[in-house]
Amino acid sequence: METLPRPQIDVRQFGADRQPVVVIDGFSGMADRLRDQATKAEYQPGGAAYPGIRAWADPSYLDRRRGLMFEVLQKVFGIRRGIKLEASTFSLVTKRADDLSPGQRRRITTALKPD
Repeated sequence: METLPRPQIDVRQFGADRQPVVVIDGFSGMADRLRDQATKAEYQPGGAAYPGIRAWADPSYLDRRRGLMFEVLQKVFGIRRGIKLEASTFSLVTKRADDLSPGQRRRITTALKPD
């Protein structure tokens, strides 16, 4: 069985309402492989709401840290159930700030509430 690196977890708070953002360094233990996949991926426009390009990414790397993800979701956000992966993509913002639409410039506040 492959040994995963010890993750470095940092919870930062952003904005006036101090929304938490979790940064996990050493999450997958396969950064080089993911970078290689991302450079070879076929990117498409991300859609009307996304200011850049996207390519599908194999989500199986998430399974390596499923337990850690659920632990973080519970401890930081209070979420214990109802989690579902909608999509796994490599995403790159390619528009200049001046070219963003008003909707892409607005501040986004996401409030996660436990069930």
